[in-house]
Amino acid sequence: KRFLLLLLFTKSVFAGYSATASISISHARAGSADLTNFPLLVSGTYKQMATIANGGYVTNANGYDIVFTSDAGCTTRLNWETEYWNATGKVAYWVDVPTLSHTADNVIYACVGNSTIITDQSNRTATWDSGYLAVWHFPNGSTLSANDSTSNANNGTTVTATATAGYIDGAANFV
Repeated sequence: KRFLLLLLFTKSVFAGYSATASISISHARAGSADLTNFPLLVSGTYKQMATIANGGYVTNANGYDIVFTSDAGCTTRLNWETEYWNATGKVAYWVDVPTLSHTADNVIYACVGNSTIITDQSNRTATWDSGYLAVWHFPNGSTLSANDSTSNANNGTTVTATATAGYIDGAANFV
């Protein structure tokens, strides 16, 4: 399923964060039954997710002070994997939505700009439930890696593949 997400940031202080954005997911896109542990892709360029030096709210040089939560107060963290983040606010995150309702719109939150956070808050392997045997992202289009994002550690070895640009980030060309 593909979802169109609109992140509208508001400058506010919740739990030490400078800005929050609600991410609304239409129930009409979820199908005919609730989905559990749905990995939602949050991808794009968001000026608020840039560093302060680049006009955003991020205080950590590695973007560690961007977190995803189930509540507007930024206290109940969700699991997510950071596939890509740069200082200008270009991002690709996979956020584990615990339950995606098919009868009511769903809302999660991105919280940005907490100077007390200096370490990575993501949980890559918990983002992908046991139904995933492996997840390979082939990062950035110039470096080729087939490292598995799941807890199964089914790391791959690429043979005769080359790195290339992909739809979200990088990809592998097996021709």
